[in-house]
Amino acid sequence: MDIKRLVKEVAYGVKSAVRPFLGTEFAKEIEKIAYSGDVSYGIDMIAEREVRRMLEPFVDRGEICYCTEDEGLVKKGNPEYLLVIDPIDGTRSAAAGLEACTVSIAVSPFYEDPKYHDVFLACILELKDDRMFWAEKGKGAWVEEGERIYEPTPTEPDSLDGLFWSLGFVGRPARWVSICMENLINRSAMRGGFFVLNSCTYSLTRILRGQFHAWIDVGNRLYRDFPELRDEFHEITRGKPVGMFPYDLAAVNLILREAEIPITDAYGVSYDDRSLLDWSINGLVSGVSAATKRLHAEIMVEIENGLRRLEEILRKN
Repeated sequence: MDIKRLVKEVAYGVKSAVRPFLGTEFAKEIEKIAYSGDVSYGIDMIAEREVRRMLEPFVDRGEICYCTEDEGLVKKGNPEYLLVIDPIDGTRSAAAGLEACTVSIAVSPFYEDPKYHDVFLACILELKDDRMFWAEKGKGAWVEEGERIYEPTPTEPDSLDGLFWSLGFVGRPARWVSICMENLINRSAMRGGFFVLNSCTYSLTRILRGQFHAWIDVGNRLYRDFPELRDEFHEITRGKPVGMFPYDLAAVNLILREAEIPITDAYGVSYDDRSLLDWSINGLVSGVSAATKRLHAEIMVEIENGLRRLEEILRKN
């Protein structure tokens, strides 16, 4: 089967299905709590139904299996491929009719416990613009925009003062994230740009385009390193903590790595050996990406300093 063609058709199928609903009141209606623990809005359900409609024949024939935020793993028989799909990354932007929303699809061979490093094909399509990001393992990354195809164009600031970057916030206790990252926020707020877009794939693909220099999400590191904060995480999400699962990062991880752009968790560790199918609390991750290795290292220093500052404040309290 032509797996690349299928991926592209599914991505555009989702886009066509949800685009009429972007920014509508229906899009904002909360339908249920997804398999991941996050809220599913009306527009999420449209995207999920379109994925199911398009892929069900392939699943029934045992050719592929897939997993999404809402459904988890959908599988019959012994399929050749696993598709890890986030039908809408940036649901809140989609519900508001903003640009920061994408459909994200990663493909790996299917076996009992596939890892991030098994992903060999990745695609991210913007839902409001005709721009698609691709990577094939060992063949590089590229951007398709209409008839134009071009390579990623990351850029690096002269210093952190001029950093343009995005920070993950949804489902994370805002005061503790802010304390951890306050020095970088303050440094970059005037001469650079600090953004909260609520879509990791949209933020990370801005690095590929040279619009952003970096993206950071320290939430899961705070959850792991400071057990005394976990009740606050649970209170915000009313139970199961949310964060970044494989469906958030599997595609963009390959695209960035093929573009030679560093991406790790907030400990500086690659995702490569993590499971694509672990959607438990242990499967949640933090994240840091930057246009260059030097910039990534500088940001890691800022994170470590922020964690020490947070630790001191918690100790005093």
